[in-house]
Amino acid sequence: MITHFWLLCGIWAGLFGGIYNWFSLNNQRNAELFTRQRALTCSRNYAVAILTPCLALWLLQLSANIKSPNILADWPSLQRNIASVIIIICWAALLVWVNFWGGAKTLSDMMRATRPNNPEIFTSETAMRILSILVVISGSIGLWASVNAT
Repeated sequence: MITHFWLLCGIWAGLFGGIYNWFSLNNQRNAELFTRQRALTCSRNYAVAILTPCLALWLLQLSANIKSPNILADWPSLQRNIASVIIIICWAALLVWVNFWGGAKTLSDMMRATRPNNPEIFTSETAMRILSILVVISGSIGLWASVNAT
């Protein structure tokens, strides 16, 4: 099962996460925030954004013929370097989308539509921007630790 970690991660977090988001946005939808079409688009984009890099990482892991999906230091240098680039591109895309392409508003709207009782401080666009930066910082630390594990 560990051989297929990245595939399972993509299916669970990406595909099932996208389906869950779609149901959540449609069942608890605030019509002012989300039309059915916007809910479908956001959910589909969410699934693709997570599933695609997970599939690429899974194929890289298979091509390296290794069992350790999370410790990139165990991967051959070619696959390790490609995986690191894929991860960095995903983080850069997240930061650009959230901070410059309206992603903060979309995420804020999703939070307010599906969790209407949460305080504004946790669902605001500013909170989404801060959260995206924290995710990238923590992920960078994790990537560094994984690549440099002994």
